[in-house]
Amino acid sequence: MKAKYEGALKEAKEYDFKEPCSHIGEADRIFGGGSVQTHFSALKARDEAVKCGNPLLEAEALLSLGSSLGPTVMPDEVFAAMKRARAIFQANRRPISVAHCQLVGARALMDMGRDRDSMDCAKAVLRLSEVTIEHRTAALVIIALCHGHLGETEVALDLILGSALPLSESVGANPHRPNVLRAAATLNLQLLLSRQAPLLWRGVPCWDTPNLEQPEVSTILNFVQAARVALPPQTNWPLLELVELVVKGVCDDPESSLQALNGIATSLHVSDPPTSCWSRFCASLVLQRHGRLADALVSLGEALRLASTWRLTLITSDALLQQARVYEQLMNAKSSLNSYKAYWSLREKCMRPHPNFTVAKEEGDSAATPLPNLRKLEAACVRRARVYIEDNLSEKLLVSTIARVSGTSRRTLEIAFRDSLQTTVAHYIKRLRLERAASKLSNTNSSIKDVAYSVGYLSVASFGRDFANRFGAPPARWRRSFAAGADARLE
Repeated sequence: MKAKYEGALKEAKEYDFKEPCSHIGEADRIFGGGSVQTHFSALKARDEAVKCGNPLLEAEALLSLGSSLGPTVMPDEVFAAMKRARAIFQANRRPISVAHCQLVGARALMDMGRDRDSMDCAKAVLRLSEVTIEHRTAALVIIALCHGHLGETEVALDLILGSALPLSESVGANPHRPNVLRAAATLNLQLLLSRQAPLLWRGVPCWDTPNLEQPEVSTILNFVQAARVALPPQTNWPLLELVELVVKGVCDDPESSLQALNGIATSLHVSDPPTSCWSRFCASLVLQRHGRLADALVSLGEALRLASTWRLTLITSDALLQQARVYEQLMNAKSSLNSYKAYWSLREKCMRPHPNFTVAKEEGDSAATPLPNLRKLEAACVRRARVYIEDNLSEKLLVSTIARVSGTSRRTLEIAFRDSLQTTVAHYIKRLRLERAASKLSNTNSSIKDVAYSVGYLSVASFGRDFANRFGAPPARWRRSFAAGADARLE
């Protein structure tokens, strides 16, 4: 059983890049992006760890769900996973892993559009007593990017150029140096677009930065090139390419840039949804700049659909604002107003404090769960229920039966599931079935009918409908797109 766990965890760690960076955490995926395959492999490792009955193994598997700097799919689930993993690591007195969980959680909060919470989460890492230079670098980059999202470009650039960049150069091989340089390029691009055409970037033009001069295009491209040089050998990082393509598309060669951006978006549509969404968004910037407003709306619509499927709130809010600006230029006041309303409604929701957000405690803090009570992090009935569900996923599962096997009542089990996993038993079963089906579709040649039956669906039509609602495409198209995306990334 442990061998299955180790195999799944290895797959989760190594799928996204050929030379894993282990400087700040065993499961960090710095340059990978929001890989769907990594997400499913991590969930598979978590399930095996639950069967082993070892919370530490479960925490390591949960940690591989996200990256401290790369975007993640379903960031709300990643944040919840980091909260549980952090509690387990605290109880076992592993401060480096606690800090790493805090960073991954901060990145997830940023992808959820919660910039203030994300900054608080990253600042808490800087206050921890045992933290590495790599952790500090990662925390500074997250804080700077959040300031950039809020339109505070001068503060963001000062953090990157005055603190994060020198810190990344203070050690021989800091795996976060490429991301520091990409952040510098992104913030300079934000300033360039805001100064040249305020309608091209976010809701807060950089009017509050009178001391900053408009950056040269060559400055942005130099940062991109420096980041490319700092990458590990043979590492492909699409997010870095997007910055360069937007610069060239806005200022020089729109056609070749649009072709490359659409190529990235198509090839990563299934395998890496966040990068695909950002590619569509970047294409809309180029299209809008060159007056192709109808095409820009099409690109934004595709980005919004994919972002909605994977609950990528940050991308959704940026795309809604961009959509409102484009409609405004088209003199379509009604559609523009609707997009503005949707944007501000989403931003207002994101500015509220997250109900489950807490910062990391010091290693000796009394809030950390004592080691003998580590099992109490999850009710015993929930652990028994999860093992039973995972062992009988192909069978008909009734909540009443699961409750009886778990040794409790149905109501008590439902309450325990909501407290421990923030979901209901039925939703947990459905999610697990679809995740296992997606894993089988991507890793086996089984027919869709066989896959549906193997995960407990009695109707192929019902399976296809649920699968499309969860992953944004029917099973057959999802399998084809995933295979095409994987081939493109291997190349």
